[in-house]
Amino acid sequence: MNIVSNEEMIYIENNVINSGISQEILMENAGLGIFHLIKEDVKYKNVLILCGSGNNGGDSLVIARKLFSLGINLEILFTSGVDSFRGSTKKNLDIINKLGISQKSIADIENFNKHLDNFDIIIDGIFGTGLNKIIEQPIFDIIKIINEKNKFIISIDIPSGVNGNSGKIMGIALKSNKTIALGNLKIGNILYPGTYYSGNLYLNNLSISRKFNENIKTFINSPIKYKDRDENSHKGSFRKVLFVGGSKKYYGAPYLNAVSFLKSGGSYSNLACPEGIVAPIALKANEIVFHPLKETREGSISIENLKEILDISNDKELCIIGGGLSREEEPQRLVNILVSKIFKPIIIDADGLVALKDKMDSLLMREYPTILTPHLGEMSILINKSVEEIKEDIINISRYFATRYRVILILKDSRTIIAYPNGEVFVNLSGNSALSVAGSGDILTGVIAAQFALGLSIEESARMGVFIHGLCGDLLKDSVGQDGVMAQDILNYLPKTLKYFRENYSTIKNKYDIEEV
Repeated sequence: MNIVSNEEMIYIENNVINSGISQEILMENAGLGIFHLIKEDVKYKNVLILCGSGNNGGDSLVIARKLFSLGINLEILFTSGVDSFRGSTKKNLDIINKLGISQKSIADIENFNKHLDNFDIIIDGIFGTGLNKIIEQPIFDIIKIINEKNKFIISIDIPSGVNGNSGKIMGIALKSNKTIALGNLKIGNILYPGTYYSGNLYLNNLSISRKFNENIKTFINSPIKYKDRDENSHKGSFRKVLFVGGSKKYYGAPYLNAVSFLKSGGSYSNLACPEGIVAPIALKANEIVFHPLKETREGSISIENLKEILDISNDKELCIIGGGLSREEEPQRLVNILVSKIFKPIIIDADGLVALKDKMDSLLMREYPTILTPHLGEMSILINKSVEEIKEDIINISRYFATRYRVILILKDSRTIIAYPNGEVFVNLSGNSALSVAGSGDILTGVIAAQFALGLSIEESARMGVFIHGLCGDLLKDSVGQDGVMAQDILNYLPKTLKYFRENYSTIKNKYDIEEV
């Protein structure tokens, strides 16, 4: 399922119109699709339709006409002067006038707060996705009052006040119960905080042919179906991986890497770590195959281990570098050498990412796939932009980064972004704040590696690792809630998550795709 920017949607609509489908037909399709979705919600209710001057306003007038035909008690409230109405919106206004549907201007309402008490349901057609400035009076107060009244709100395309290109709130936004995106999902429908304001999200594709989306490269991260496990398999039947990381100060990360790999389907977990932390990790998980390494004086991995690490990696099919490595100078130098000398897919995580700062071009020399898994703070270090700057344009920044350095980027956030060297970007919808705990990212790395061990391609492993990790969080939320979840709880729930996924694939896919109406 595609996700588009405002500019991409305008381009698509222009192409559709040039193909012979008029704006009037698109507006009629929008209103009709929304009408069918909401007609049960509004039955026997009093409905206030907020109508702005753009295409959203025109869509709301079509909805008004459809609801009026059912005998629904409704009023249209214009939030701007109707003199500015043009094209299809003006045509629908003329029809509304001839039908005699009740209508008022916001300027005519002396006490909007009191006026609102006459209605049960609000249909939001004030602003569309093109809103690019902070909302001012009187609309600011209108939205504030509606939110405080706790009415049932249905938004057309996107809640008024949400920026369609980022999900940013432009001063204030309507908190909707339902939002029906039109044509395609917009970035602002999917990313936080915009998605929080959308409530239950649906898509009305306006009967636009999929051929008009051929150049769109941003998608929902839909889950990939696993092949059945071979009942005749053994530990050697699955791909082997090597984790390299850890230090005297940080041995939780490599433990979580290596164990989450086993808990999510991997069968043979190898960990190369400083010899001083083998014992404490082994006490918690003696299923790991350990490769003790010489330490620096500070207890990190010494660069003396270079040849040994390369030798250990020879019969492994994936190497993961960085968990708990520390940011001391020697292990940081080791990372850059390993990146250039390990001739197979690698995942670089945590402190391993910091080693790449100012040396990103070295990734261009690699012939094998490379996955980077930064959170926003680590991404900020890599590209020298603030976290806020990244969040303002997270999809385009991720796409540029992945294509520029020819890597698979997994940018961890409330909506984790998976970007590929070919320009494709996937936005993940599974997961919740139960996962926002120390160690959760280390577990994600192990889950990604396990997907590869199970037989998925490295590209598929990136997407599915993120999805399964998020699904685990969602199942934990349903089981124990979001407060008090620890990394060990996530670890322990991974086998149940894999079982649930295998047994309920179709149900899960439907849940995490957006319903089309």
